[in-house]
Amino acid sequence: MKKYLIPILAGAILSVGTVANANENYMKDRVQSLEKELNDLKSKMKNSHQSGNDDIHKKNDEIHKHNEKVMKRLQKALSEVKIQASHDNIKFSADLRIAYDNLHYTRGNGDTNNGGILTNRFILNMMAKPNDSLIFKGALQVHNLYGTSNTMNGGQMSGYNNSSWFGNETPDDTTMRLKEAYFVYFGELGVPYTASFGRRPATTGMLTNFREDDNAKSPIGHNINMEFDGASFKFDVGDPIGLDGGYFKLCIGRGHSGSRGKYSSDGTPAYAKDASNMDMVGMIAQLYNDGQYRAVFNYFQAYNVLGLANMQTLMDTDPANDSYAMKSVGDISGGALMLQSSGVGDEISDFLDDTTVFASYAWSETEPDPLQGGMLGSMEKQTGNSIYVGVQMPLLLTDGGKFGFEYNKGSEYWRAFTYGEDTLAGSKLATRGTAYEAYVTQPLIGKNLSMQLRYTKMNYDYTGSEGFFGNGGMPMTISQASQMGMNPVEKAEDVRLYIRYRY
Repeated sequence: MKKYLIPILAGAILSVGTVANANENYMKDRVQSLEKELNDLKSKMKNSHQSGNDDIHKKNDEIHKHNEKVMKRLQKALSEVKIQASHDNIKFSADLRIAYDNLHYTRGNGDTNNGGILTNRFILNMMAKPNDSLIFKGALQVHNLYGTSNTMNGGQMSGYNNSSWFGNETPDDTTMRLKEAYFVYFGELGVPYTASFGRRPATTGMLTNFREDDNAKSPIGHNINMEFDGASFKFDVGDPIGLDGGYFKLCIGRGHSGSRGKYSSDGTPAYAKDASNMDMVGMIAQLYNDGQYRAVFNYFQAYNVLGLANMQTLMDTDPANDSYAMKSVGDISGGALMLQSSGVGDEISDFLDDTTVFASYAWSETEPDPLQGGMLGSMEKQTGNSIYVGVQMPLLLTDGGKFGFEYNKGSEYWRAFTYGEDTLAGSKLATRGTAYEAYVTQPLIGKNLSMQLRYTKMNYDYTGSEGFFGNGGMPMTISQASQMGMNPVEKAEDVRLYIRYRY
């Protein structure tokens, strides 16, 4: 009789062990009922052993039929518990990075500025999957300077420091901000597709993820690496057209709302629109991906981008206007093509198999609004370009360590959305000049604890590399700016050491 009792007890134990993840009161009642039936079953089995030989077969048949009924009920209960346990919860993970950045700046007149910055960056990630066609993902982040509680009251930081574009990437106080919150729906329209809405992941994009020791998000980080609210629609078109890994993604985002708040100092009604919204439309196309070789292209068009308007134009049209207010100064478009090889050659050596190389070319083109005095200091359309190359290889004589080197060069009018690039000395991918970077990343305790030492140097040929899109982004050579009485940064360096815990 033991062969019937064992699976029943096993099922009952599994049900009891997972009750805590389901509706507790409901499942306790169900388990108590099943336990009563199991006790009755045990009693019958005991009586069957005590009965005569003539009654044994009859008792066996009765017990077997009862076993089947109980097992069906146990299996149903266990199935319900599993469904609730796997779907009716949110899975959390933590990411803590403690970093020290030593910053060094050389100005046009030879002066130097230095800074040693200690920062905490804590990200609380969350994910839920209620069914196979829908998932939710979110992330809350604190990114604070050591010893800082409210920098704005102290007057130590710019009023743009917590812009929605890069509020999480700029270390500040201990306020927790929303980094990501979106859902993804999986469907079928001739080809598999996804639709997603919310605060989408738009930093740590492709290629920039290597230096950050992270999985890549969807944009190419060379020209888009900042935070947006919006939507995306992805279509996996590779199989129908015979293209390995091919997909097409349409992205729509809003970077700035032109609406007033609830209580305006000048009496404007709540949320009345008094300025243009800054919106972006873009596409990402994976042209090829066979697991080793990969080619991706993106293109974007941004409308009503922000910047400081031309001061003289403002004085001529409205002398009372605030010259330092951010205005919609025009539109900008751009694109990038990246090529990546995960492994060099075909099984030449383990070292080359674990080496990744990449290259990317990007461009940008402005379309100024003449009423605001132009873009990047020019009334004409201006085109800029940038190249970005890098390599990441195994670190010899260590377990799991990686060494990386990157180089990029930007032209006079190069301008990209890379405010979330995460180099405290400045956005290296926005550099109008050359930038060099080398880093070593080393796991310390499994996948949970790691460290990185990184050195970044930027040599500026022109000013305005990291400015907004108005007059503040006007390029001048270092000597031109110095002759005009300015003292621009000519070189910037950042040495970063961090320890990172992920679980």
